[in-house]
Amino acid sequence: MPMKIRISADSTCDLTSELIEQYDVKIAPLYILMDDRALRDGIECTREDIFAYTSRTGKLCGTAAVSIADYLDFFGEELRTHDQIVHFTISSDMSACFQNACDAAEEFPGRVFVVDSRNLSTGIGHLVIDGALLAREGKSGEEIKAILDERREKLNVSFVIDTLEYLRKGGRCSTVAALGANLLKLKPCIEVHEGKMSVAKKYRGTLAKAIESYVTDRIKDHDDFDTKRVFITDSGVDTEIVETVEKLLREYGGFEALLGWIRKAFRGKRGGQIGMGLLVGAMDIATANNTVAIVMANPIAKEMSEEYGITPRKAASILDTFSCIFQGIIPYGAQMLVAIAAAHELGYQVSAFEIIPNLFYPFLLAVSSFFFIAIDGKKKA
Repeated sequence: MPMKIRISADSTCDLTSELIEQYDVKIAPLYILMDDRALRDGIECTREDIFAYTSRTGKLCGTAAVSIADYLDFFGEELRTHDQIVHFTISSDMSACFQNACDAAEEFPGRVFVVDSRNLSTGIGHLVIDGALLAREGKSGEEIKAILDERREKLNVSFVIDTLEYLRKGGRCSTVAALGANLLKLKPCIEVHEGKMSVAKKYRGTLAKAIESYVTDRIKDHDDFDTKRVFITDSGVDTEIVETVEKLLREYGGFEALLGWIRKAFRGKRGGQIGMGLLVGAMDIATANNTVAIVMANPIAKEMSEEYGITPRKAASILDTFSCIFQGIIPYGAQMLVAIAAAHELGYQVSAFEIIPNLFYPFLLAVSSFFFIAIDGKKKA
């Protein structure tokens, strides 16, 4: 039987509930301190609760690391059903979580491997998902830790903050500095380097303008980005700003090139429908999540709909259908991985590539979709 590896992380990894479920990640919550209450992050206290508290009281919430006792309970519980654990923490320079996890891991020699992400937020999240994928490949806990200790050096994480007011309240900058930044409309870019945060650049103007300049700078300064997985992480900004970031990523990250190729390869209404289906399929191959694929493909699909005269209803149907086709076939999709895991539990050794030829439903769905697109084109002609 293959070794069962539990991938876990501190709540600072900021992965969505969908990604946590998809990659079967167990979360160890830090504590959010509100007055005399210590609340478990993401369980007893949400992001919205934190914003509401600060808005209501004018005070910042404190935080407390996962304790050694908490880790002992956490690891002990997971090792009842798993052979090894690979646990990811926020940078050891930002919290005591890493050291506490290491101290607790000593009670389970050879079974718990702690990875210091040297990062925060979805910078940790990238490593966590990589760890889950390596575990599914059959890597041991020791191998996963060794690979990701090296890979973490390639992470490039930064963010822009709208105001220094919260840093002032937390004692991280002076009142004069915060006032000056607000008057000059400065938006600092904070960069994570060697596990620590520092100011990299300051942008001027509105937050929307600053973020647009920031994203453009980050993309232009790095021509070796791996665009297979992209996180847009925010703390409650306007949806218009998020949409602007998505547009910039499409333009500079290759999505515009993909759209140009589709326009060149597929002409006419029928070709537009096929191209739209292949577009969402490409997104699904990149993300292994049909919902995310639809969301990512939707802005481009809208442009294609207008260009090729495809109704919004039909475009939505094509995106939904083709995302299901690709999601059902890709060897690393959630459905395929669940099927393989179920087979393994029953004592059968089977690979995704042995299952794929027997996936009658998605293949028949693909054939019928192409058939009805062809009929639709002839009928309209």
